[in-house]
Amino acid sequence: IAAAGWGGVAMRGDAVFASRGDKPGLWRIDKTPKLINAKYPAGFGAPLAFRGDDVLIPDYNAEGGPRILAQPMAGGPDRILAYAPGVAGGIAVNPGTGEMIYAVILHDSNIDLLTLARH
Repeated sequence: IAAAGWGGVAMRGDAVFASRGDKPGLWRIDKTPKLINAKYPAGFGAPLAFRGDDVLIPDYNAEGGPRILAQPMAGGPDRILAYAPGVAGGIAVNPGTGEMIYAVILHDSNIDLLTLARH
C-alpha cells in the first residue's frame, strides 16, 4: 500500500495517510506525498485514529502538557481536542459513539484506560 519508510498507513475515504520513522509529521500519500501536520511524533507506531473528518494527533510535548489535536484530513490548521495528562501510547476512537480512548501511565506505574467525553 505504501513505499518503504512509511508507517501507520491508513486509508480513509479516498485518501491514504501515513507517518514516518525518520522525522515527525503526518502525511497524505495517495498522490505526491504532502505534509499535513508536522506535530505527529516521529516513529510513533500506533495506528492512526480518525474521528469524523479529523485525524487525531498526539502532541506529547505541548507547553501546557500532553494533548490531542484534531487535524482536518483536508489540511488546514489543527485544533486542540482534549488535554491528555499521562497519555502513553496510541489513541483509539469508538466508531459508534466518537468517544476517544487512550492509555494513561500513573505515577505508581499502573495503566488505566481513560475515556474522554465529548464537550
